[in-house]
Formats: sequence, structure tokens, C-alpha cells
Amino acid sequence: MNSVEDLDINPKIKTSLKKVGLTSFGQILTLSIQDIQRLTKLSQGEVTGIKTAIALQVMPQPSLTAFDIQKLTDKCPDRLKIGKLSTGCKQIDEALRGGILTRGITEIAGESASGKTQFCLQLCLSVQLPHNLGGLSAGAAYICTEDVFPSKRLGQMIGYFSQRTDIHKKIAFGDNIFIEHVADLVTDSMQTLHRRQIPALGLAWSNQITCRLSLARTSHELDLPRNILNGVVIGGFPTSIRTLEVTFAPNLPNLELVYVIDQEGIKTVS
Repeated sequence: MNSVEDLDINPKIKTSLKKVGLTSFGQILTLSIQDIQRLTKLSQGEVTGIKTAIALQVMPQPSLTAFDIQKLTDKCPDRLKIGKLSTGCKQIDEALRGGILTRGITEIAGESASGKTQFCLQLCLSVQLPHNLGGLSAGAAYICTEDVFPSKRLGQMIGYFSQRTDIHKKIAFGDNIFIEHVADLVTDSMQTLHRRQIPALGLAWSNQITCRLSLARTSHELDLPRNILNGVVIGGFPTSIRTLEVTFAPNLPNLELVYVIDQEGIKTVS
């Protein structure tokens, strides 16, 4: 159904379109309203009506509620579904209301040694998990801008990641990460503003991203003198403590989490 004959519009308008050779949806949609007016001598309102009729034919609007979109019911079409990718840490996923949005651009910014590489390596592993475990059953492309890709660290994380559940043993994590080296890309571009490190890639870039997660090192001690997380002693080592802050996001309030990096990867601290 892509012919002018299929539109529910005035027959006289159809005749005017066919006289100038505008018989298909594609021909009409690629022209501006003003161009069609000049060719057909139709009014602006008539041309607008034609384009609206075509739009309804090409992409009919489903009858949806906000609940359908939020809960991704069967009524919700694929084009409106926005999934979430697990970060590999249950507590961070809960704070991010399910994980990283699978649409748009999520920027992970932070000063040197704040945990950006560790975070991205963990995402490269979690994206390979099946959907029921928070993954996308997909691979990852890692664009490395440093001299050497941290393959040894990735191998260490894969070893721990593969031990968590039986399903992980069926996934060859190292085979599903494509690594590309780009030497001239500007990275770690940060500036200090009001005693805080913030990204400094410019206004144009900042308007392209959907969500920004800011990572930072901190020298603050934890509330407890010694804290043990899954058997790993982390208290008393303030240099290993970092913070994750949601600077802005369409679906999240501003929040801050405290986390550490151990042999397995990134974990929050209670």
C-alpha cells in the first residue's frame, strides 16, 4: 500500500497529484510542502492533509497507554521498546532502574584512574549474557585509545565472570569482544570547575548524549572501620574507594553510589 490511489482523500486532489507524476508515497514524502504546492497548485492545507494521510498509512499509531510502554507489554511495538543492559553489579542496576539504557548515548566520564576502563570491560562481558540475566545476547566493540589494551585484566575478569552461573560456561566471552585501536582520539578531556572534575569535550558533544555517569576517586573513609564485600577486605584502603554519580539522565534522579574495584570488577559498598 504505497500508491496515491490507496489514500482516503478527495478524488480531485488525487487527480492533481497524478497529473504531475506524483503517484507514490516516496515521491511525495521526499518533496517539501512548498514544492508540492508549486507543482500541483494545491493549497498548503491540502498538501499537509496529503502528507498526514500518508504518514498514517506508513506508520499507523497504535493505541497504547503509558503502562504498555513502561512494562513493555505485547501491545508495545518494537520501535518504542527501550531495554536495559546490566552493569554486572546488582546494586548499581537497581540504582539505575535496570541498568544502562540501550538507546541513546551513555557517557561514562571521570578523571584518570576513576574506574572508566573497568566499568567498560564489565559492560563488554554483561552484554553477552542472555536477556533473562540482564544482557543482550550480543557482542561488544571496544575502541581502545591507549597504547595497550588491558587484555590481562579482561582475562582475569572473564575468569571470575564465568564462574557465577552455569549459563556463563556456555559463553566464550573473549570471542565476542571486537577491539579496535584509535591512536588520535582525544580522551580524558576533563576540566576543573568549582573544585570538581567535569567533561570538557564541548557543548556540541554534551548535547548529543542521553545519560552521563560521572566517576571519581575519593579519599573519604567508609563509615565502618573495616568492610568486607563478598570476602574481599576493602576497609582501610581509601584510595580504592570511588564514587559513581548520575549527573543527568531522562529516567533517573541525580544520585551517588560508592563502589570499589576488586579482582572480579566493580562492586558497590553498603
